Amino acid sequence: MISSAVRSLDNSNKYVIVQTSALIIGIGLAFLIAELDYENFASISKYLYAASVVLLILVLTPLGTGRVETGGQSWFRFGFVGVQPAELVKIAFIITFARHLDSVKDNINNFKNVALLAVHLG
Repeated sequence: MISSAVRSLDNSNKYVIVQTSALIIGIGLAFLIAELDYENFASISKYLYAASVVLLILVLTPLGTGRVETGGQSWFRFGFVGVQPAELVKIAFIITFARHLDSVKDNINNFKNVALLAVHLG
């Protein structure tokens, strides 16, 4: 499908090779991640939360770069490699929010706990 989509572009083989490589790496990482026990991350959820906040703040500094067309600063560029912190933060959010919910599950209807969950969500 990639080959037919980029056939009219110059150097179309490059796109096919890059996308196929990314697919293979992605499938390998998916199998690796599926073998991880996510409950092991519960003990470091506070550090994950702090790292997430720091990454989202850093992307607003000159370290964060974006494309001129979009005007967004959502990437860290390291040479030819780019990292989008928001994608990492999504995973960290799921882990930290689940841990937070687990910690207040017996008293979740308390206003303070709902407010703290709302702050966490924000």
